Parts: sequence; structure tokens; C-alpha cells
Amino acid sequence: MLRKMKCSLEEKVKGIKEYLAGEKAVVQICDELAIHSATFYDWLKIYNDIGEANLMFSTKNKYYSDSLKLNAVKDYLAGKGSLRNICCIYEISSPRVLRDWIKKYNGHKTIKSHNKQGDRIMTNGRFLGNSGM
Repeated sequence: MLRKMKCSLEEKVKGIKEYLAGEKAVVQICDELAIHSATFYDWLKIYNDIGEANLMFSTKNKYYSDSLKLNAVKDYLAGKGSLRNICCIYEISSPRVLRDWIKKYNGHKTIKSHNKQGDRIMTNGRFLGNSGM
């Protein structure tokens, strides 16, 4: 099943090119396309890193291994980079994906893998040291 696209590839590329040419500000483009600025910056990163053809939505979700999820979360919590930096390092599609993993990790919730085996990870929670709690 294809994911619903709010904006066509042409609209995305046009907005990015207008921004890069200095013709329009991010806020103006986002208002015209009815998107959040974080979405625009995600598109811009994809456009700059791997090209405009990759701005099209895929027909399936990207699969991430349990170990990749856990390592990405631990690296972020250890201060090894920003959300965007960690996403670049681990080739995570969006900072929103990483943010969701972090919320589950910090909330002592489990995450089920896509392989339907129900592997439980991220249940240890975040180590806060001697915080007195």
C-alpha cells in the first residue's frame, strides 16, 4: 500500500529550489505547502544528500534492527550528537522516528520488531546515575 503524499515530488523540488535560490523563506514555503518546517528540512537533507528522486515516498516502511534502534538511542542519550546527527550516522529516515524510540526507551516501554517475533528491547530505561530518586 502506498503512503499518502501531501505534496507531489514537483512541489517538493520547486520549494527546495526556491529556498536554495533565496527566492522564498522556509516559513513561506511551509505555509504554501501546509507542512511543518521540520518536514521541509527533512526534504532538504534528502535532496542534498541523495538527490531529488529520493523525495518520493516509498511503498513500505523502512526496517531497522533492534540493535540499531538501541544503539541510536544510547548514542543520543550519551550526547554523541543531535537528533539529526544520529539519524545521519544510523541512516534513520527522520528525527521523528528516533524521537519515538527515545520516548519508548525512557518510558520503559517495549518495542516490537517488524519481524513479528515480538523481540523486547528498550526496557531497561535510562540510567540517571545517583540522582537521589
